[in-house]
Amino acid sequence: MSIVNKSALLFLVALVVLGLISQSADAVTIPAWCTCSNDSTKTQGSCNYAGANWDGGSCGLDSLSKYNVFLQVCATTLHGQYRCWH
Repeated sequence: MSIVNKSALLFLVALVVLGLISQSADAVTIPAWCTCSNDSTKTQGSCNYAGANWDGGSCGLDSLSKYNVFLQVCATTLHGQYRCWH
């Protein structure tokens, strides 16, 4: 392997590592529990629509797709602000 090929390979590896680091900063940790505007009616509605687990006070989200649906319904349809924790 020539010096140019080794340099190109190291550069590519560095780009991949930087890409993975930047993606992990935005990654969602699942499972997550969320509320919609600290309003149990809005939270329950968003949770039911997402097909997630309503526990009487918060919504348990066990997949990224359910998480995304919950946030979309809460923020867009119900005009709420969500709060999530892990």
